[in-house]
Amino acid sequence: MVNSRSKGARNERAVAQYIEEYCGVAAERNHSQSAKGGHDLLGVPFYAVEVKAYARYTDADRVRWWDQAVRQAKIAELEPAVWFRANRQDWQVMIAHPQALASNIFELADFRIVQTLHAELWCSFLTERMAADGS
Repeated sequence: MVNSRSKGARNERAVAQYIEEYCGVAAERNHSQSAKGGHDLLGVPFYAVEVKAYARYTDADRVRWWDQAVRQAKIAELEPAVWFRANRQDWQVMIAHPQALASNIFELADFRIVQTLHAELWCSFLTERMAADGS
């Protein structure tokens, strides 16, 4: 049986490496997350990043992950971003649709605001946002 804590750490490292490679951002694992709570990766501008990797997942799992990410992002005063994948699949990222968020079409905690992007596209958006912000 795979140790879920080591599997989680391995996937968090993989996402941090992906973000560094595609976004030029040195993200790092939040080593105090299990003791103090909080999101999985630190150092990503604008976002509190959660990482989820499962053999398979359901829509109900995605709603639960979003709820968790929203709670943790509010504490950190950041926006939620949930990186997730099933076994042997590409990483995807759930974020709040920027226009819907800015226009208050839905509350952040309302799953209808969620937009799912391929990880590489999310990195492109992040890179553009950092450039516009002067980060």
